[in-house]
Amino acid sequence: MDELDVCGCQDEEDLDWHGLVHEAGHAIAALENQVRFRRIILYKKGAGPTFGDGLYCADEEVEMLDRDPTTWVPVNPAASLQYLWAGALAEVELIGHASPNGDKADMATWHKGLRNRGTLSANEVHALFGRSVEDLFEHAEWRARVNTGRVERLARYLHSFARPHSVPYEDVVAFDSST
Repeated sequence: MDELDVCGCQDEEDLDWHGLVHEAGHAIAALENQVRFRRIILYKKGAGPTFGDGLYCADEEVEMLDRDPTTWVPVNPAASLQYLWAGALAEVELIGHASPNGDKADMATWHKGLRNRGTLSANEVHALFGRSVEDLFEHAEWRARVNTGRVERLARYLHSFARPHSVPYEDVVAFDSST
């Protein structure tokens, strides 16, 4: 319940919608950035992976082909960052604010994938992306705005399933192309 207080949500249903929108945002960004994933998992409440040093539990997850981010983040760091930012940005676009801890876990995943401790100099960022991180983030914000309809449709689709359930990558692709 602490997370409800922090993000200003009224009840667990509001918090559930955050999770669905967050993961739908990741999935749509993954499709756009050719970041392949295995499936979207909808866990039974309280049965998903923990983050924030075990303080929080994810009830939804876009499961990557490999759980080790050092296998997929370095392949295309910019696309991976766009994918990871997209969850919180989708929440901002559709709900007006992001849940307070999902973006931290996402950024920790990206830094772990690059095997760094969470800080990069401006020169390192430019070498990695060919542009500033601010430019990349502005692009991610723009993509979140453009994709609001797709993300909302996918989140509503995910909401239609009883838990536990998983939606394979191929089904996400088919659903997204059918709308």
